[in-house]
Amino acid sequence: MKRFVCITAIVLTTLTVLLIGTVLIGINNNYVHQTVLSRVNTLIPGTITVGTIHISLLTMKLEIRELAVADSSGRKLAGFKRLLVDISPGALIHRKVIIQEALIDNPRVILDTDSTGQLTLLNALVKPDTTPAETVKKPQGTSKPFQIELHKFNIQWRVNTIFST
Repeated sequence: MKRFVCITAIVLTTLTVLLIGTVLIGINNNYVHQTVLSRVNTLIPGTITVGTIHISLLTMKLEIRELAVADSSGRKLAGFKRLLVDISPGALIHRKVIIQEALIDNPRVILDTDSTGQLTLLNALVKPDTTPAETVKKPQGTSKPFQIELHKFNIQWRVNTIFST
């Protein structure tokens, strides 16, 4: 009986280490990111492209570089050079998401309207023939799973002056 328990413990520990290793390797794998992005792009009329994504589970940091949102014709409508989100890992134990710092570097957006008066950015993200989902009533007495706090939010602008004559 002791031998069975020992072997079971070794197998479970090995499987746990392999699972954690796979998650840590896969979470920063470019193939995984592109697969997720391609799935998202099938759900929207436009496209979202990303240069790189780096996720650190140990320090709870997310960094996305060179994100762009384009409409169905490929015209870039919005994006940023870099997004950095730093989350406090200790607060998750207390069901809190504390964002120590959120930084958006060089955001850009083009707010044009099409012939129907709709913002072109919205048309890149939402299919025109879709209707909003029915409102789901939340049962009374339920709370949010996590309380979210944002401590510091920065936007770094790089202003490009364009002169027209």
